[in-house]
Amino acid sequence: MLDLKNLKYNLQDNALFIGTWLLALVTVLGINISNTQSLSFVGVTDSKEVNINLKHAVVIEKIHVLPGQRVVKGQILAELDRPDLVKQLNEVSHQLEQLHNQLNLNESLNESLKSIKEDERENDNALTIQIRSLENQYELLQKESEELKIFAQFDGHIGFVNYKSGESVSPFTPILTMHQKTPTFVRGYVHESIMDKIKIGSTIKISSLNSGRVMKSKVTSVGTRIIEFPERFRRSIDQKIWGREIGIKLSPKNSFLLGEKVFLELLPNESFDAERELANEFIEKEENYQRISVPSSVEDKQELEPSGLVYLPGQNKFVLISDDTHESEPDLFTLSPEGVVSESVHKIEGLGSIKDMEAIAQDETGKFYVASSQSEDKDGDIPKDRRRLVRFIQNSDGFFEDKKTDLLKNLSELAVLYPEESWVETLKKDNLIEDDFIIKMDVEGLIVKNDTAFLGLRSTFIEGDKLVILKIEQLDRLLREDDLLKGQVSISHKIDIAQGAPIQGISDMTLIGNELYFLTAYNSGQEQGSLFKIPFDENASSIEPLKAEKIKVFNEHKPEGIAYNSLTSELYIVFESNHSKKSYYVKVTI
Repeated sequence: MLDLKNLKYNLQDNALFIGTWLLALVTVLGINISNTQSLSFVGVTDSKEVNINLKHAVVIEKIHVLPGQRVVKGQILAELDRPDLVKQLNEVSHQLEQLHNQLNLNESLNESLKSIKEDERENDNALTIQIRSLENQYELLQKESEELKIFAQFDGHIGFVNYKSGESVSPFTPILTMHQKTPTFVRGYVHESIMDKIKIGSTIKISSLNSGRVMKSKVTSVGTRIIEFPERFRRSIDQKIWGREIGIKLSPKNSFLLGEKVFLELLPNESFDAERELANEFIEKEENYQRISVPSSVEDKQELEPSGLVYLPGQNKFVLISDDTHESEPDLFTLSPEGVVSESVHKIEGLGSIKDMEAIAQDETGKFYVASSQSEDKDGDIPKDRRRLVRFIQNSDGFFEDKKTDLLKNLSELAVLYPEESWVETLKKDNLIEDDFIIKMDVEGLIVKNDTAFLGLRSTFIEGDKLVILKIEQLDRLLREDDLLKGQVSISHKIDIAQGAPIQGISDMTLIGNELYFLTAYNSGQEQGSLFKIPFDENASSIEPLKAEKIKVFNEHKPEGIAYNSLTSELYIVFESNHSKKSYYVKVTI
């Protein structure tokens, strides 16, 4: 018979031990249950949205597509109109007609004379030059006219159509958007209770909720703030859920549907090293740099050192400059969006030589500009072909010089006349030794807008190492008259990038709407740099420094040139490596 009394005493004596054992058992079970639970969440497949816009104000003539419609590459999407372009074409055509009539009259008068006076010959030459210049301008305007028909650049479908026939559109404002045919990434939503478990490089299993499609991929981005989940991902419309948004790259050959809801699961013990995540920025890893492919016919002649580029949307390619060229020839290279340099090397015809080309720009009329650095060479000299600012144009026969000026000489001469100007105080040399030039600067960025040049300076700083942009108004007058007037030059922007040692300076810049995106590089020679942006007002004064927003940090290579691909809404950045003697590029979606 069971001794209940002894059992009772034994239980009392061992109560502490039993309680401790039971608590440990519950804890172990809890841990095991927790560890067996996978971290899961949901997301939706998506593709990169491409904004279709133009750099000029236009009027919608006809929209040929509807939201959600599937389109194929080459299909016409919209037809646009530019009344200002029609006016310009008519004006140039009328001027050409008058000049041709004048030239014909001169030729008929000359034929009736036994001897031709020298000044009449000079008049004919002047007319011929004017005619050639206007013909080039007319050809550029015709090219702009061809860009008023917008075609699909890839197979896909239409996202939003923001305008209808007869409506006016401002420059760089999206007219419509396009998505690729298949999804390119997953937009995942991670609940705030588990959001710290997901890192850049984490391995994710992606499963379709409606079919058997499954694949593995990596997390490529993690949101920097807490957001409210879309209604589609809530158990109840009234129940709000919060967390972080992440991006997961999809293979180009995936079979998911666009906009498909997917189940996401974090796979254990599989992640990339996320050590290079810094202060909410994703720093590009080495494998994300793409080599620029240079043909041997170019490479054998010269070492390509990218220093600037501009994008030609009508031709879907870039015009690239190199700071050093073979025998200082004014060479221009064409670069595809896939990073391939063409074997055909163009020259700026009519321009004898130019050294240290550091900046290139295109204005709203289609004219191009290139600037030398204006800085000393290795011997401490600044020869004339290192002080150039050149305007040139493009037609079916190539690129041709239009006007040029000796920029550093004109700035120095103006500085001598007006030494009290604030820009002179900023740019004047530190020493007082007499020299040909009393100012010092290193131009690496250039924007031209509304007959005004904005020069981004590499080695000039003010007020605690703030970056400086120099402004030159009435640019056409400078190029025609080859001199500057008081009030024509000023400092338009002082920029605070909160930098410490070593010092960085502007290495290139580009304007997108009302935002200025600019690159910086270390003046100490380090193979690093950054991408920033600021709001841009062309009429701004430099009284208060603007605080720049840092977008990316680049390690391993030095950023030298930046341009905006308006067809893909991407910044295209080129890099120079002193170590590998190779050139690279990176695409940054904005």
